[in-house]
Amino acid sequence: MMTPYKVVETAMSWLDTRYQHGVYLKGHGVDCAHLIGAVALELGVVDKLDIEPYTSDWAFTTHEEFALAQLAKYNVKPIPLQTGAIVCFKYGNVTSHMGIMVSPDTFIHANLQARKVCLNTIDSFLPILTHTFGFPGVTYHVIRN
Repeated sequence: MMTPYKVVETAMSWLDTRYQHGVYLKGHGVDCAHLIGAVALELGVVDKLDIEPYTSDWAFTTHEEFALAQLAKYNVKPIPLQTGAIVCFKYGNVTSHMGIMVSPDTFIHANLQARKVCLNTIDSFLPILTHTFGFPGVTYHVIRN
């Protein structure tokens, strides 16, 4: 059984990797989409990274939900916001940024402004949060209202 804490451990191994669009090489460069894919690959929940090439300004030039379509390839499922969840945010016209919750109030992501993979609190990102997903094969907590 894989736990959300294994997701967090794997994601945290990318901390301080330089932000670089379109690549995933731990310690050298990664963007937000490739960070999610690389974590999935390291966890063994996917066999290969299958992220179609995209321009760095795509979210401002289209209304196509490209990021969500890429995530769907990994058979992610909607789950409540929690540790180990993939969090997705709207920048521009569409959902175009993502990270992974590492605690109830903090997430890790490849941050263009910080120019590296870093941690941020989720509070200031909640207004632009669009979706939360779980990696396949991970046993998440069931949260009931």
